[in-house]
Amino acid sequence: MPASDALPTLEAAFRDALRRRNWAVALAGGIAFGVINHELQQRQSAAYVAEQARISAAVLREAPAGGLAEAVDELRATFDRLVAVAELTAAGEVRAVYPDDPSYRAAAAQALQSKGEVVTATAPVLGVLQPVGALAVPLDGPQSLVPRQVVVLLRSDSSLEASLWAAGAGAMSVWLALAVAAATLRRWCDRRIAAPLQWLSDPVRRVAGNWGGDPAEQDGAAQSTRQLRELAAAEEQLRTLAHDLALASARAARVERDAQWQLREREAGFDRQLRRAREQATIDPLTKLRNRAFLDRELESLIAAQRARMEDLAVVMIDVDHFKHHNDTQGHQAGDEVLAFIGELLRGATRPMDHAIRYGGDEFLLVLPGAGGQQAGEVAERIIRLFKQYTSTLGTERPPSMSAGVASLKTASAVTAAELLARADEALYRAKKLGRNSVAPCAA
Repeated sequence: MPASDALPTLEAAFRDALRRRNWAVALAGGIAFGVINHELQQRQSAAYVAEQARISAAVLREAPAGGLAEAVDELRATFDRLVAVAELTAAGEVRAVYPDDPSYRAAAAQALQSKGEVVTATAPVLGVLQPVGALAVPLDGPQSLVPRQVVVLLRSDSSLEASLWAAGAGAMSVWLALAVAAATLRRWCDRRIAAPLQWLSDPVRRVAGNWGGDPAEQDGAAQSTRQLRELAAAEEQLRTLAHDLALASARAARVERDAQWQLREREAGFDRQLRRAREQATIDPLTKLRNRAFLDRELESLIAAQRARMEDLAVVMIDVDHFKHHNDTQGHQAGDEVLAFIGELLRGATRPMDHAIRYGGDEFLLVLPGAGGQQAGEVAERIIRLFKQYTSTLGTERPPSMSAGVASLKTASAVTAAELLARADEALYRAKKLGRNSVAPCAA
């Protein structure tokens, strides 16, 4: 089972354990949720670092005299997540690091040994040790006569993960405190109740034995007086015991009420954290649209629901034309601004029941439940028209545009989600061949 699909199961198990007061299962569920959420955050952070590292390397340009110092300084001034860039020789060895720091060199050396995977290290950022991700990517500048690589170090964002672990630690602390309080209360009751009852049993048995014997064998009035005193002391002990029992009962009821209230508050807090974690794991940080993980998890169920209602469902595959040229000529910050605008545009052009998704890089996807191919095509044309109005204000030589391919369950005769996406991708390719900046339906 994928890690993202395990979160709802863990959430249900954790709530059931809290309701049944099964503390061991609740503790195990909390730990398992933290571990799985940590893995999801690590994957999302690594994917983000990899994508931004390639974009950063694509905009770096060597100075005429050689070296990347000026280009790195300019990029760090506009992209605050960029920590450092290590320049490599053609043989794949670190030649220079901008800015130069031993920890940056160490992270670059680890990235060279990772065989294309993102390496997580700790390095000083603005004077504070923070987690950074490092990846070796090609340096694609036009001045590079020999293929080379650079290692790009980017700051990682782990605030959500830290808040979840803090919430988990707080809940475990409350659970431990309640367990200690319950054990202490049991020991106090044993000490104040069991010991007096044991003491009372001896004189009562002696008095019962004397009353049942022969009066001639008793010691007379003196012994009777001692027995009466013992009975009076026993009565006093019983009154004290009754008072202590009432206090203990009231104290136990108060502790139980407080414990139940705290558990309800902690359960509500965990519920909010779980919902926030699930939501955050499916949101693209730049465009604020849904990401590929959401699509992989939900598209099949959306299609099944529409088939059960005997209704259509359309998807629109969108690609930004000339985006790499825009990124190369205008810089990474300008490219991010275009992607962020697309996120706002898609959110504003869709209904609450629709889903706008960043499919990857400069590709986007719309999932439109209840819409047919013709309706989806009209939505795509309106989005392309609005995007063209926006890019005409950028003042660039070759502004970006959009191409879109449309497919629906009925028009594409698709059975699975993968088939539906493939038909939309084929339609997008046809729109590209027709000259871009257009919409093409899937072939019948």
